[in-house]
Amino acid sequence: MIRVGQVGGAYGVEGAVKVLPLTDFDDRFAAGSRLMLDGAEHQIEWSRPGHPGLVVKFHGIDNRTVADLFRGRYLEVEDEAARPLSEGRFYHHQVVGLTVLTSSGQPLGTIAEVLERPANDVWVSRDGVVEHLRARRADLGVLHLPPPGVGATHGQDLDVAVVHREPLVAVLPTRLAERVGDRVDLANLADQTFLAPAVAVWGGLRPHLLNACRLSGFEPSVREVELVHTVVALVGAGLGVSVLPASVRQVAGPDVVIRPLARHVPVAETAVLRRRADRPSPQVQHFLRLALATPEPDVLTPAHSRPR
Repeated sequence: MIRVGQVGGAYGVEGAVKVLPLTDFDDRFAAGSRLMLDGAEHQIEWSRPGHPGLVVKFHGIDNRTVADLFRGRYLEVEDEAARPLSEGRFYHHQVVGLTVLTSSGQPLGTIAEVLERPANDVWVSRDGVVEHLRARRADLGVLHLPPPGVGATHGQDLDVAVVHREPLVAVLPTRLAERVGDRVDLANLADQTFLAPAVAVWGGLRPHLLNACRLSGFEPSVREVELVHTVVALVGAGLGVSVLPASVRQVAGPDVVIRPLARHVPVAETAVLRRRADRPSPQVQHFLRLALATPEPDVLTPAHSRPR
């Protein structure tokens, strides 16, 4: 499927929706055109320019309540409906899997996803912290560990030390504040899209989100986003909800509400990783001494353990 637009939310009271176009071909949204929305084909009744994007009315979606159910969903066409592009233009699926190199030829990973944004597209490489350490492109890595018993370990070639712990919180748009109460039961949000930071960049935050939802009795609909700041911005725009460490309060704006969870879930752990077989440089040793000056348990090698 080829994405040609994304629904931003309901517009008016008669079932129209705001749409961010993701195509070079404006006639995709002409009256009578058919697009896939949430797995079903819908015919366009009318469309007109919006500010920004478009306002589109589909046959059969006739009130604001139904229209708002499609907030954040993509409008798509079948692969067979792809049209030739001009030189230098390409479809997103054509770049997924390509190798990313620096100007000097240093590999940075492969393109795993293209995220559509109003200003520009974001290309996501899935070679993350662990891969960069093993490829010797970095001496140290910092990431969030998955919940205990969830996901794979990092292997015997890496030392891992927990340097910070914090509780998880619900990150919500202001319109949901009254609905959820002072402590959030995630089961009451099972109909929402959950936004999760990319695993390659943030490690265990996505597994933490999934684990919290499963402990609440449901399997969430998850959309992965590259950066925590982007997750918060999308939540503020009403395009989903999230579960993140409590320090997210530092980047939350007035259009986002942070609430504690009603159910106990494992805390989020931040860890430092290094290659076990390498002798650390003086700079790495200094960083480790500072990082390990915390009350968290030390699981690095004895040579870098904190004083007892």
